[in-house]
Amino acid sequence: MAPRAFSAKFEFVLKVLCLSRGRLAAELGVDKSIVGRWARGAVKPSADNLARLTALVAARAPGFTVLDWERDPAGLARVLGVDPDTAPGTREWRLSEGPHGELLDQILATTQRRGAAYEGFYRSTRPYSGLPGRFIHDRMMIRRDETALLRFDLRSGRVRVEGWVLPQQNQLFVVGAENASGSLAFGSSTG
Repeated sequence: MAPRAFSAKFEFVLKVLCLSRGRLAAELGVDKSIVGRWARGAVKPSADNLARLTALVAARAPGFTVLDWERDPAGLARVLGVDPDTAPGTREWRLSEGPHGELLDQILATTQRRGAAYEGFYRSTRPYSGLPGRFIHDRMMIRRDETALLRFDLRSGRVRVEGWVLPQQNQLFVVGAENASGSLAFGSSTG
């Protein structure tokens, strides 16, 4: 299974079990950055970490085995005892992952029409709170993901922020979280 395919299932399992990445990292005894890499699809867990992760899931969802990671999303949902319509790739999953209702429909329609035009690399400039009067330049990549939404990956030095790009009324709004601390990040395009 490719890391990207694993990451969608991994995020789904965390959601079903009401487990944060930080709590999972603490329970497994691994660094939060490793869990973040699994969630982003950068890498899959090592055999040892996958076995430990599976044991942790099995403690909360009896009968869960390492082979269940290979199931299709609906099959994984059934093993976890939840409605298959809530599995990754379904409309219900997308609705549960972001804005709701009519706003999400507008965002999805705009992304479908013009999403390709937004994909690419960007540089932003923002004030630096640590040194008043100074500015930071961030580098950001925007790409469409498997849920048909735009995602961003922003980096500045050792700081990495990931989240969604929501095109609305000729502006881009970003909502994300810093990987190491989980601090929320919000922004919008100007002009």
